[in-house]
Amino acid sequence: FTLQDSQVVGNSDDGVEFDTVTATDVTFKGDTIAENGDDGVFITDSDVSDLVIQNSYLGATSTLKGNGGNGFDAFNATITGAAFLDSFFNENGFDGIDFDTTTITSGSVTFDNGTPQTLTTGFTLQNSQALGNDFQGVLQFDSDVADVTFKNAILADNREDGLFIVGTEVVLSAGDPTP
Repeated sequence: FTLQDSQVVGNSDDGVEFDTVTATDVTFKGDTIAENGDDGVFITDSDVSDLVIQNSYLGATSTLKGNGGNGFDAFNATITGAAFLDSFFNENGFDGIDFDTTTITSGSVTFDNGTPQTLTTGFTLQNSQALGNDFQGVLQFDSDVADVTFKNAILADNREDGLFIVGTEVVLSAGDPTP
């Protein structure tokens, strides 16, 4: 699945929802997903691998308001390899990024920054920001998460925490996630 250079704006529920699916090579690149009634992107009861959000807005832009729920929300899902790169998760009604009762395992993620690249990670947030959300910038709740990297990420001015990890087993990466 690829959504590229697109706008998903103003829907009464979620902007994009994966519900009870198995999906590989899921890419959002150059997209604006804003002003939806609930979440910008919602993954529930699904298995997703090689998930990339790159150069995208999942929340407010200079002209659009954030989503009513989370910018990105994974609930009761399994994610193998996720990289959120050069993206904005700002001014959403709940969290910028929410992993709730979700398992994240390390896997290969492919993306293109002018040349194709591969990264092995559980979850990487790089050159991205989660600002001004009504709750957390990033929430990891009651989840099992492996190989987590935050690099050049800005988590600021959220009503509650920038990063909130609760009831979660997390293995943080000390290494550089770029190949």
